[in-house]
Amino acid sequence: VHGGKKKLNMERNRLIDRSPIDESLETERQKRMDALEKRMAQGEEKVDPRTVPSNFFHLAVSGVIEKGDMVGEDYLQVQYEVVFGEDWERVSGEIKGFSQLGSSANVNRSGIVFNYPFDVSFRSLNPFGWPQVVVVVKGLDLFGRTVVKGYGNVHIPTKTGYYEKTIQLFRPTHTSWIADFWSYLRGSIAEYIDFKNVIALGEGREIARVKSVGTLNVKFQVTQKAMKKFGYSC
Repeated sequence: VHGGKKKLNMERNRLIDRSPIDESLETERQKRMDALEKRMAQGEEKVDPRTVPSNFFHLAVSGVIEKGDMVGEDYLQVQYEVVFGEDWERVSGEIKGFSQLGSSANVNRSGIVFNYPFDVSFRSLNPFGWPQVVVVVKGLDLFGRTVVKGYGNVHIPTKTGYYEKTIQLFRPTHTSWIADFWSYLRGSIAEYIDFKNVIALGEGREIARVKSVGTLNVKFQVTQKAMKKFGYSC
């Protein structure tokens, strides 16, 4: 700060000592003097952001929920949410969203294509609670009701670079096929109430019966900053 004020004072003295050649130069010098006096009164100082020490490490991720594959499903929609620990703070971007309704009626029959982008950045002091993407895949049953078709999650990669990940989808089931059948008729199939804590934190997973229902492909582009300054070699 003192160095910045010293530079402003030097510039002010240089302008005062300069002898004007003509009236136009005198007017220009007066304008510069007025602007300089205003900067000095406000205590303005130019700061190079590269010289400011980092108080946090940063994580930025851009991704695409590319496509999903479920046997017997023709129309699906993906709900996603980025879940992170208490020591993390979102800096920019959205942490949740819904994709459009995807259809399997495409040219190459390579699954249900979503190509839904997301972009978010974080900062933190502690890697505990590293962000992860939790997804809920929804679709229609035979009666046209919207129901949950599957759950899944994947951690954001811990190193800078480009990644392609496959999320294994699953959904809870009843203890017997009769209970499954009746719940299907009533439109009340088994699903998680607090799916974020169950899937991301594993709360109650050990007592829940599940079955595999498909996969979901996600692409990540990860960028990090100041990790080494905090002693992490990611």
